[in-house]
Amino acid sequence: MERRQNPRQPTPIHSPPFELFHPHNNGPIIPGLHCAAQFKSLLLNHLKISITSPNNCVVLKNNNIFLVENVIQTHNKNDVMIIGRQLPRAGRELYQYPMAASSLGIYVVNDCLGPLKCLPINTIRYKAMKVPIPNSTHEFAIIELLHSDTTN
Repeated sequence: MERRQNPRQPTPIHSPPFELFHPHNNGPIIPGLHCAAQFKSLLLNHLKISITSPNNCVVLKNNNIFLVENVIQTHNKNDVMIIGRQLPRAGRELYQYPMAASSLGIYVVNDCLGPLKCLPINTIRYKAMKVPIPNSTHEFAIIELLHSDTTN
């Protein structure tokens, strides 16, 4: 007797597995962008990303640091975007010895936020943590969280 397997819907390559939680209508939204719904949190490959600290910091595939301020779903239910701002790198290492901090996924950023941007969730590479640097009022350390690579 032949065993039948349950047919599974393939996940589109452009969209990693995700779940959306806590709908809201508070924005921010980029002018001219049409969205079907807004959410306060996103579960992306078992990582919780939300619009509030400490769960709103991510490292993008291009290695930019991004603070998430909103999660939106377009009218195509598979298209989910994050809205937020990029944090500029400070141009220095947090430490150099025994190796550069950036080689371990630790970066120094300035607290001046860039303009509001909208990016697809497939641009997220790592979840990260934003930590104040002692004796610094305008810089933060960004630490990539272990085992948070969304591309695997």
